[in-house]
Parts: sequence; C-alpha cells; structure tokens
Amino acid sequence: MVATRGEAEAIVGLLLKSFPIDATMKMMKEVWYLIGSNTDNESLRDTIILINDILEEKWEYLLQNHGDTLSQVPES
Repeated sequence: MVATRGEAEAIVGLLLKSFPIDATMKMMKEVWYLIGSNTDNESLRDTIILINDILEEKWEYLLQNHGDTLSQVPES
C-alpha cells in the first residue's frame, strides 16, 4: 500500500530534522536510482516518488522565499 500524503510528509519532516534539504534530496534521489527504479514493488516505488515530489515542492518554496540561504533555513 502506498503511503498517504500525510505519511510521506511525516517521513520528509523526520528527514529534514536531521539533514539539510539539499542533502535529503540527494539521498532520496539515490534511493530512487538504487531501489525505486529497480523494484517490482509498486507501493514502494510510488511512495519514493511521493517523497521526492514533496521534497521538490519544499525546495521550490525555499528557493522562492529564501534564495541563497537554503542550507541555513530550519525545516518545520
């Protein structure tokens, strides 16, 4: 079963408490390339895609509102 958007947002929130967004995005892209793009488990694949989509949304928001100070912006 695919994670709900709320569950995926909770995962993203936990990741961003420990890692800057750029590092989290890099890590999740690696998760995609190593696992998501090769798995037969559709739920896992779709959950990874959802997490990456949420991270992209957060990245775009931060770019628009915080510019060059992204690594210094705390995530909530």
